[in-house]
Amino acid sequence: MQKLPKSLEPTTLAELSGIRLRARHIVDGYLAGLHRSPYHGRSIEFTQHREYTTGDDIRHIDWKVFGRTDRFFVKQYEDESNLICRILLDTSESMHFKADSSSLSKYEYGQCLAAAWSWLILRQSDAAGAMLFDTRIHSEIPAHAGSNHFDAILDLIEDPVVNPQTDLPAVLRALNNKLTRRNVVVIISDCFGDISGLNDQLKMLCQHRHDVILLQIMDPVEVNLTLRADVTLNGLEQTGSRFVPVRHLRKAYCAQVTQFRQALSEMSLKAGASFHAINSDQPLNQVIQEILMQHAAHAVAKV
Repeated sequence: MQKLPKSLEPTTLAELSGIRLRARHIVDGYLAGLHRSPYHGRSIEFTQHREYTTGDDIRHIDWKVFGRTDRFFVKQYEDESNLICRILLDTSESMHFKADSSSLSKYEYGQCLAAAWSWLILRQSDAAGAMLFDTRIHSEIPAHAGSNHFDAILDLIEDPVVNPQTDLPAVLRALNNKLTRRNVVVIISDCFGDISGLNDQLKMLCQHRHDVILLQIMDPVEVNLTLRADVTLNGLEQTGSRFVPVRHLRKAYCAQVTQFRQALSEMSLKAGASFHAINSDQPLNQVIQEILMQHAAHAVAKV
C-alpha cells in the first residue's frame, strides 16, 4: 500500500496516483481533524411572523419589525430537512492544462476540491451530489447522504470525458431549471470562455435562494505568464495558436488576468454568491480553510 505523506502541497498530492489515493490522504491527513464544517445541521427556513406570547424564545423576536410597529413578533421557521449540495466540476479542455512547472492540472486540483467538499457535507449527514460539465451537464450522480456515497462521487469525477469548449452560463441556466428545492451549488471551473451571460445566471440562482459558491482555478503560469522565452502557444478550447513575445506582453497580460478575476469577483458579489480565486499551486488545506472562513462570514452577512 502506498504510504501517505503528511503535506497537502500540490507537489505532494501529485506523488499519489489518482483521485482515490489523493482523496484518502486529504480526508485522513486533514479533514478528519477539521472541526469547522461548511454548514451546520439541518436547513431551516423562515416562513412567517406571529405575535409574541409569554414563553416564546426571545432569540426569535424580530427586532426590525418591533422598530416599525412597537410590538413584539417572533419568526416562525420550517425544517426543510437536510440540506442538499451539488458540486459542478468543469471538464473542458482548458481545465486539463498543466504547465511543466506545475504538479497538478487544474482538473486534478478541482477533483481534490470536489472530493474535500463532498466529504465535509456527507460527514454531517447531509446530501451531496456531483455534476460534470462543459457546454452542458454531461454526467451526474444524484445527491444522497451516507458515507458510502463518497465512493460514488469519486467514481464520477475520476475519468471524465473531455470536450474542447465550455459554456458556463448555459450550464447554470439548465441547472436552475432542474433544481426544485434550495441547494448549495459549488462551481469549480477556470471560467474560460464566453461569460457574458454569467452574471444573470448567478443572480437567478441566488434569487431562487440557492447558496452559490464559485471556485475559479488557474495554473500559476496562466496567472503570471512565468515563461522564460518567447513561445508559440497552442490555444485550448479551439482558440488556435499564437506567437507570444513574453517579455513585452507580461505586464499587460497580468493586468488583464487581474481585471478578469476582479470582474468575476464583483459579478459574484452583486449576484449574492461567494467567489474564490485559486491558483493550482496553493496548499489544499490553506484553500479549504480560507473558503470555510469566508463562507461563514458571507452567511452571517446574509442573515
